[in-house]
Amino acid sequence: MSMDRKIATDLVFQALDAVNELRAPTSQIPKKLDVELFGQDGVLDSLAMTTLVLSIERNVENQFGVQVDLLGNLVAAEGSANLGTPAAIVDLILDRVAS
Repeated sequence: MSMDRKIATDLVFQALDAVNELRAPTSQIPKKLDVELFGQDGVLDSLAMTTLVLSIERNVENQFGVQVDLLGNLVAAEGSANLGTPAAIVDLILDRVAS
């Protein structure tokens, strides 16, 4: 099975589901590609964002046997913008898997 945009989006949304399980019902993160996850207007603090990123990395590895390092982008000051929305994370996953 090869990775495409729909599959990568599903992996990100599965990880959002896992993060939402830890949040109050009134604080659920919508499964939309343009929701601001991280940064000044983001809905996640750094711990929740790290949890999300690690969950996505695990999902990719479990389903495709490929290790992707998204967390490295999170800790790099200029890289955090690459993880600001689910759409940006999907693009990064596709880029990393293609490399």
